[in-house]
Amino acid sequence: METISTYTTAKGTRYKCDLSFTCEGIFYRYRQRGFPSRKAAGDWARRLELSVRNGDIPQPKKRTSPDDNPRAWTLDHVFNLLVEYWTGTLKRTTIEGYKNRYKNHISPRLGRVVFSTLTTAQVNSIPTAGRARVVLASILKHAEKIGATAPKVSFAPATPKGEGRLHFFEPDEIRRIHAALPEKHRGFFLYLIATGCRVREALGLEHGDLDYQRNLIHVRRQLCAFTGKPVTPKSGKARIIPMSALAREALSTVPCGASGVRVWQLAYWSFKEAMSEAGKAANLGKPCHAHLCRHTTAATMAAAGISMDRIAEILGHTGGGGAVTRLYSHLQPRHLAEGLDAVSAVWVTP
Repeated sequence: METISTYTTAKGTRYKCDLSFTCEGIFYRYRQRGFPSRKAAGDWARRLELSVRNGDIPQPKKRTSPDDNPRAWTLDHVFNLLVEYWTGTLKRTTIEGYKNRYKNHISPRLGRVVFSTLTTAQVNSIPTAGRARVVLASILKHAEKIGATAPKVSFAPATPKGEGRLHFFEPDEIRRIHAALPEKHRGFFLYLIATGCRVREALGLEHGDLDYQRNLIHVRRQLCAFTGKPVTPKSGKARIIPMSALAREALSTVPCGASGVRVWQLAYWSFKEAMSEAGKAANLGKPCHAHLCRHTTAATMAAAGISMDRIAEILGHTGGGGAVTRLYSHLQPRHLAEGLDAVSAVWVTP
């Protein structure tokens, strides 16, 4: 198994190679860094393995430790190696989220189990709470890239009751929640409904991002869930969305400020708690949390006949939105009805 990855130095990008293989029952592992190109790292790995197999490099007198034998790696060990592998590839916030979910939901159950011996029953025993199964799916997907021996399992955890159902607020529910919220949170609630921004994207909004002359809002950053510092949006790139009349009304509830000053001087957790209390006061009979504002924006646009591509662009879904945006397609039945009407026309007698 040959794994080549990049790292950054003062002189620019360099490559490192992690080579592992078994020869005559003995496991070998070599690591080298400082290569100027991926090809140079690959050439080094091939020459080294060939030398070992030809006997040019003496075999070790004793077998390597369990930590160097992929078949003996525990799930904890595999995950720690993957964190290093993901660094520089995934966003820091994504990795921190993976670490948090793994620590709380996966490690206590399976952390000390040898990864290659995991069974289907064991992997499917991971709870669906906290998106833990997303982390486990990533581990199973990328394990072989770090030299781990992947288990032969069928990962299909039971879907919790109600999962997949799309919740959003109806117009009368929006009014009831708005009335039940504390005064300091009402403008922020309207802004989320008006723009479809993620909550942390809205909290990262600065006065310099608002173009009142052209009625545009620049979504350039979000607040990190772990450090509270500005980072790039979840999609990895900035976007521009129109400033609607409702967005202007929401922004009018906050005073003007300097270019680098945050527009909404709120804490994420305080707004989350306020939304929960407002949902109880409004007696909605459904979950009431901040992210439903984003669902409401998308659902309203879909019901109005806005194309899925346009909705994906406004929401900041990458790659045209894909499966995420299609969650809202059932609210836009007209484009589906056209297809069924064509079938009906074949059979209906003029």
